[in-house]
Amino acid sequence: MSEFSRETLLNIIETDHVQCGEASALARIALAALDSEPVAWMHNNNNIGIPAITTSQKIGQYWMSEFKDVQPLYRHAQPAPVVMDDTKLRELFDSWFASDCSFDLSPEASEADNIAWRESYWYVWKRCRAAMLAAAPHDTPALNSVQSVATVPGKWIPVSERMPEDEQEVLTINKIGHRFVSFFDKHSGLFFDRLDAPAACCIEHVLVTHWMPLPNPPKE
Repeated sequence: MSEFSRETLLNIIETDHVQCGEASALARIALAALDSEPVAWMHNNNNIGIPAITTSQKIGQYWMSEFKDVQPLYRHAQPAPVVMDDTKLRELFDSWFASDCSFDLSPEASEADNIAWRESYWYVWKRCRAAMLAAAPHDTPALNSVQSVATVPGKWIPVSERMPEDEQEVLTINKIGHRFVSFFDKHSGLFFDRLDAPAACCIEHVLVTHWMPLPNPPKE
């Protein structure tokens, strides 16, 4: 079974201009389901008190089952449940259907067929509504903080320009805005919370965009 990427679903939604288009409606449903899945997991229960993040589903599920203070991270803020009376919701649908989609009812079809057609739209309409709620605007302070960091000259170094020395201990910041004390492993090109233990015991700091050397310790 083939899977649609997020970009493909967005393209379907943007290019399906047929009124009440089912392709667009189904794409919105699929996109809402895609956005309801975690894209990363943040692990706060570690020895250095600085959160670690992984985008690996396998690691994320392991953290969730073994540790406390593990938080799933989503592409979009998850909406609070919106409770509406079923009767009121159906009234809204019937009003919309009568004004926008009644032309789709065939005068030659039986009443049962037209009812089935209307109920199929009702099924899709409810899911379109859920998809729109899932795509509601949300604040992105973490992303804004990363953008502000990138404007600080002479401090944060983009990983695209230069990487630390092998096993160098540095400060890092990732795309989500979280900061870490990290060790750089030149062999893998990755950042970890430690390098003095087996790989299975080391937590990778993912999505790192910038780093800087640790400040010099205070002089006595």
